[in-house]
Amino acid sequence: MFNQMKNKDQQDIYIQRLMELHPVQRKRSRLEMCAEQAKPKSVSIKYFVTFQTNKQMVCKSTFLSVSGITKKRCERLIFLFKNNQSPRDIRGKNVSGNSLGGEIMTDIHSHLESFLVKLSHHTGKEDKYLDSKLSVKKIYEIFKEKYPYHKVSYKPFWSYFKENFNLRFGRPQNVSHL
Repeated sequence: MFNQMKNKDQQDIYIQRLMELHPVQRKRSRLEMCAEQAKPKSVSIKYFVTFQTNKQMVCKSTFLSVSGITKKRCERLIFLFKNNQSPRDIRGKNVSGNSLGGEIMTDIHSHLESFLVKLSHHTGKEDKYLDSKLSVKKIYEIFKEKYPYHKVSYKPFWSYFKENFNLRFGRPQNVSHL
């Protein structure tokens, strides 16, 4: 039934149509709670399932079972229904605080490439070294001065450096054997 619907919003709206909110007819005190903690029910909910073209009233557990939704999802839909709001799926819509935009990554890359690199063949392979007076922190500080409009913290800058540049700082010392 829900698999035929385009998205979660349509599913939620359909589920809400199978619920009816009614004012509470009989107010009772809740004995298991202390009197000051007890909150009276604001509404009574009736649940329905559709069978062919008929709507049949069922209990909440049957409704959850037949519709295949969780109690938490049902409670969220009831809350939205009470507040006259339509459901909106916001999953995956937030941008990670640590992600870097394309323009920022391009500027970081060109900034890192602008530093003079020295080659060393001491270990049998070609290693690339930056000046020993530099560090990732210093390069980051220079980046912030050069690009003040980019709001980048040190950690994503350092991660980009580590993942995309195989650079070391300083020069290897020549070891003399006696």
